[in-house]
Amino acid sequence: MGKKQSKNTSVNELAVMIADSFKWVDENISDLREETKKSFSEINIRLDSMDTRLDRIENLLLRNHLNRIERLEDSMLAVKKKVGVR
Repeated sequence: MGKKQSKNTSVNELAVMIADSFKWVDENISDLREETKKSFSEINIRLDSMDTRLDRIENLLLRNHLNRIERLEDSMLAVKKKVGVR
């Protein structure tokens, strides 16, 4: 019977070791999950900032482009008046 008692103890010890390993893995995965959430949050903040900056640049470029087109149209009207074209 001593041998059977020894096997049960070893199985129980193995079960405890496996349970502890699963607990360790779960804790590390939880830590990794939190770090990942934090990283994605920081990335989202930076992307929002980039979107804002790109929107400003786009608006400046469009405004400049429209101003140039209006000046060209005004110049063309002046040329047409001098040439006598309607």
